[in-house]
This record gives sequence, structure tokens and C-alpha cells, in this order.
Amino acid sequence: MEFPQSGRIVPEIKRSEIREISKGNYRIIYKVKTETILILTVKSYRQLLKPEEIHP
Repeated sequence: MEFPQSGRIVPEIKRSEIREISKGNYRIIYKVKTETILILTVKSYRQLLKPEEIHP
């Protein structure tokens, strides 16, 4: 990912290092690290993310 900070902060988590992008009907939720992007989960855009689903 060329610009990892361009994804929006996940509203359910509200942490600047956890972001999401939308692709089709899906939310791709990821964590920004210094040299790495870690995909945390992929959800349908209709599903809310439960904070306990993410273990950053």
C-alpha cells in the first residue's frame, strides 16, 4: 500500500493506527506499522466491527 494513512480511522475502534478501506461490498481493516501493513479482518460493509474482534 503506497499511502497507508489514506484509509479512514475505523469508527468502532477510534485508533489512528487501525484504518480501513472499502473495496466493493467489503471493508478491509488493517493496522499501520512502521514498515508493515497488517490486514486484521475483511468484513461486509453491512457488518459493524466488534472491538474484541481486533487484537492489535
